[in-house]
Amino acid sequence: MTISESKKALRKEILAKRRNLSEAYQKQAAKEIYEKLRALAVYKEATVLCLYVPIQNEVDLFQYIPEFRADGKQIYLPRVNGNTMDFYAYNEQTALVEGAYHILEPDSMAQLEPEEFGGSCLIVMPGAVFTKNCDRIGYGGGYYDRYLAVHPEYHTVAVGYAVQIVDSIKTEETDIKPELILYNSKQ
Repeated sequence: MTISESKKALRKEILAKRRNLSEAYQKQAAKEIYEKLRALAVYKEATVLCLYVPIQNEVDLFQYIPEFRADGKQIYLPRVNGNTMDFYAYNEQTALVEGAYHILEPDSMAQLEPEEFGGSCLIVMPGAVFTKNCDRIGYGGGYYDRYLAVHPEYHTVAVGYAVQIVDSIKTEETDIKPELILYNSKQ
């Protein structure tokens, strides 16, 4: 089995588990992960927070945007353009429109400029499978890997549920590890 086939099989298995999580479990887990995120020094130092619009039972930190704003964070969300992804400014007046993969994306022209924020930007990454050693399997498109390969100055935290944590993942050269993995304590 190739690394790609191995990742695909593991992704399918773990996403099936994630689909079966109760709404109450997801809510409690998101709250715990949100609190862990806000306690991080890298969060406190960031002026920009790049989030994602959750799909298919992903950890929902999007609901905490008012709290993040109250902490003084500028919010950016991803938008896919062909084979690339960039982050665009989002506020409550920004329309969300269906984009690639039927994911809501900001209808904004204000793109995140690396030279403007550099190391004061924190990207919160979704994913399918993680290890405690910060390995990550996304959804197979490689968008975050390609983006972070070009922007290594940004800080990264991946978030997931405890059921998404496995002992090991076969990785490829192009897989970029987040600096931290945040997940809830309860399986």
